[in-house]
Amino acid sequence: MNLQAVSAPIARTSAAPRPGQVELYPPVQLATAPLRIGLLLDSATVPAWVARIVTQIQASRFATVTVVILNAEPSPPRPLLSTRIRTRLRHLLYDRYTRRDSARVDDAESAFAPRDLRPLLDRAQWLDVVPKRRGHVHRFRSADLKRVSASKPDLLLRFGFNILRGEILTLARYGIWSYHHDDSAEYRGGPAMFWEIHENNPVTGTVLQKLGEELDAGEILYRSHAATHSHSLAQNRNPAYWKASSFVLRCLRRLAEHGTVQVTAAEPCGKPLYRAPGNLQMARFLGRTALRKTRIRLEDRLRTPHWFVAWRQGGDRLDPTAPRMTGLRELACPRGHFYADPMLHEHDGQPWLLVEDFDYARGKGHLAAIPWGSDGPAGPAHTMLDLPVHLSYPFVFRWNNETYMVPESGAARRVSLFRARSFPDHWEHVGDLLQGHRAVDATLHEHAGRWYLFANVCEAGGGTHDELFLFHAATPLGPFQPHPCNPIVSDVRRARPAGRLFRHGGRLIRPSQDCARGYGQALVFNEVLKLSPTRYHERPLRRLMPDWAPGLTGCHTYSRLGDIEVIDGKRPTWRHIVGA
Repeated sequence: MNLQAVSAPIARTSAAPRPGQVELYPPVQLATAPLRIGLLLDSATVPAWVARIVTQIQASRFATVTVVILNAEPSPPRPLLSTRIRTRLRHLLYDRYTRRDSARVDDAESAFAPRDLRPLLDRAQWLDVVPKRRGHVHRFRSADLKRVSASKPDLLLRFGFNILRGEILTLARYGIWSYHHDDSAEYRGGPAMFWEIHENNPVTGTVLQKLGEELDAGEILYRSHAATHSHSLAQNRNPAYWKASSFVLRCLRRLAEHGTVQVTAAEPCGKPLYRAPGNLQMARFLGRTALRKTRIRLEDRLRTPHWFVAWRQGGDRLDPTAPRMTGLRELACPRGHFYADPMLHEHDGQPWLLVEDFDYARGKGHLAAIPWGSDGPAGPAHTMLDLPVHLSYPFVFRWNNETYMVPESGAARRVSLFRARSFPDHWEHVGDLLQGHRAVDATLHEHAGRWYLFANVCEAGGGTHDELFLFHAATPLGPFQPHPCNPIVSDVRRARPAGRLFRHGGRLIRPSQDCARGYGQALVFNEVLKLSPTRYHERPLRRLMPDWAPGLTGCHTYSRLGDIEVIDGKRPTWRHIVGA
């Protein structure tokens, strides 16, 4: 189902890209007049993540906030003292936990730091309304409905009030959009994003929905999943709320350009309504958390997650629809190092194994190349590239009879391109394909005469595992343009790249990482169904779990070349054994 626009197109364009930075989204060619946005608030002071949404809207050329509807309902009478005491005592442990836990996030980085919207919205109309309340349900009075209607909003964004019912839901052309900070198909009630931790759910979801008369049955505009923090509610919420602050503008962008936003029906939630945990539930939770943290500290002190590379040659190759890895041989690496991110590349008819060579003593990785012989890797390893920043994911390719490399150097906030002056150990910097963003594991692929660059990007303070962005260009040297479907994946379970795309049985396969239970926990193989400058669609096929060797806790890169296949694995190892 779509939200349909009815007004005539107007030729306008969104703001131009900033010099030196590749934008994450293409300019918007408006299909409508700039969208008129209304805000539903309880106060002019809002959390920082909401202020970011408003700032983005006001900075765009395709939408503007024209009206702010403030809830002027008088504060309800305070409950009796005995009732307040009983409630406080019932949730005493939870309240103490949240107060102490919130200190884990610095105020300057907090998504919940208070911000005053009035300086941002000095030209907007401000309306005070007093809705009719019945329990937790709010209905607007006729006089207030007329005042809101007179402001002619195209869309209302709800950041205040309680449950809304009645004519206000359909007053704006595109209805009311509202966040549900949890996956609404799994969690109803609250506290938001706590029960995922309590129930050891590996993913925490966030939904942007269009409200309807039925509670938790609104149409889904946007859904995203992040990894659940193991014990901290503050550290679970903060990146998720920051990431979610991008959802509104993404949907507004599509609405402004196409006059429509794709929506899906909400799935029913089969679980009961969640409430704030009582003291007994919190005592069990805090006990489990203390044991887990003690175990993790002890584990970190004695052991390290040691990566290694394994390979096989000949025989049947991995089938992405039923992935299995058997007959693998592990590649030895020097003590005090580990090898990871294996890539295969053929140079002058000779296969090479390219790896991240991580030096425990230096605390950083560089890139190395190992020649391939008739019986597998035939060292020694050649240092390919060593820079002051950590390097990994040595993506090497040929174009126009020259060899290029795109290493992962996300800490430098750029995706750099190098050309081999003498393969494998002499490279020169050609330029930057992306700038101004923390982009990781950049993966290029040529398709139908055009080059595509896949990279996970941390846009708004979330993690680098959650969202996959796509860019395209006429050549691998760029300039790269953002894809209109960005981000093409917003799910920690299959967003981050895990090696170059390959074909299997006529299918185009994109390997990706499942980082829900930790970085590089498993591999997921996705079939790319549509790939063009205007369209992208993929579907996950199957997951390869880290069960192909004893003691594994992760695997996150796969590569093939002819009948050679390589993969990496993670195995907790005693620090004194590997020299860490």
